[in-house]
Amino acid sequence: MTTSPLKVEDSRAQFEAEFRKQYSFDKHLDLLLEMYNHGTDEEPDIDYYSLAARDAWKWWQASRAAIVVELDKCNCDNGEESVWDDAIEYCEVTLRAAGITVKGDSDEANANAS
Repeated sequence: MTTSPLKVEDSRAQFEAEFRKQYSFDKHLDLLLEMYNHGTDEEPDIDYYSLAARDAWKWWQASRAAIVVELDKCNCDNGEESVWDDAIEYCEVTLRAAGITVKGDSDEANANAS
């Protein structure tokens, strides 16, 4: 099955667009979203320069991880089961790639999908 799941980069782009809307008043907005090494050369810790942006990014990720979706299996009697199952599988893959848990997933399985 071919999918085009949401990548972490896509989620980050969505986050940054929303952050820019919320902080549009700040004349240093570009600096807030600049990436910075908070660690050392030997042990880098690359994250947003601004504490506000770092915290908002962590909350953004946590909010997506807190969503749990249950997708029903087919109750079809007309031979459409495989089409339905393929559609549900596509939805599951896409949701997991976006960091959203599908009900019944173990934490480990969902973490590996993203």
